Amino acid sequence: MEQKFGGLHPQVTMKPALDHTIVQAHDKQESATFLADLLGLAAPVPTAPFVVVEIGNERANVEAAFGGLDLVWLSTSAGDDNVFLIQAADLPA
Repeated sequence: MEQKFGGLHPQVTMKPALDHTIVQAHDKQESATFLADLLGLAAPVPTAPFVVVEIGNERANVEAAFGGLDLVWLSTSAGDDNVFLIQAADLPA
């Protein structure tokens, strides 16, 4: 069934997306799963002691904000600068 949105502004019908988000959570896996479900993304996979982060086309911003961290950039079908891996122990407290 096709929905008609009439005269609504195109932004009203756009799929939500987050460029980057840092949040405090009591249960990181539960929070990540909730956010992925909310955005219609695949469920996150725990990779302890590593953290895998998908950032889209934001590598320059990530490196500017977190230049002191040792990030390992992973090759994906989208390119070599959309996903990075970091050891959880390297994250600032």
